[in-house]
Amino acid sequence: MDSKKINVGFQHQGKKLLGLELKITPNANIYMLVFERGHRRMHISYHADGRLHFKADRPKADSVLIESDFPTGRMEPLVNRLIRPSEVVDRQEFGVTGWGMADVEKAGLNLFAPNAEDVLIIQPEALSLGFCVSVVGPQASPRAARGGDPILERRYVQGVVALEIEVFDWLRQ
Repeated sequence: MDSKKINVGFQHQGKKLLGLELKITPNANIYMLVFERGHRRMHISYHADGRLHFKADRPKADSVLIESDFPTGRMEPLVNRLIRPSEVVDRQEFGVTGWGMADVEKAGLNLFAPNAEDVLIIQPEALSLGFCVSVVGPQASPRAARGGDPILERRYVQGVVALEIEVFDWLRQ
């Protein structure tokens, strides 16, 4: 079995814009690649062993681990341990990204022509489009909101593990 690749984008002012790409390998490694200004801006890797890390991508240079100052107060690589993707029973969020519609032109997102398996969101009336990607297991049920943000659309991608893509508006008043 080959890796599965899914492009995820949205339609904005008549253009189909590529926001992120999902890759699922045969052994359940999952990669979420986020694009801006003609190149990858960041990627999130959720590995088969449960390791999760976030990297900032730099044009013509190596990626660097994103660092945080939580919980120690000093900058540390943002690497976490979660349940293995193949063992998720309910829902395990692993990647969130999005764009404010007023500033989406500044992001310089690439145009794309979706294939049959790709996900294209026809933009709802929203101030922002957030994308939350989760591994979902057999006991997961659709949720109405993520935090206080109502889910506008939901799509599923089936591979070695099932992925759920939820679209929400985090700027909604």
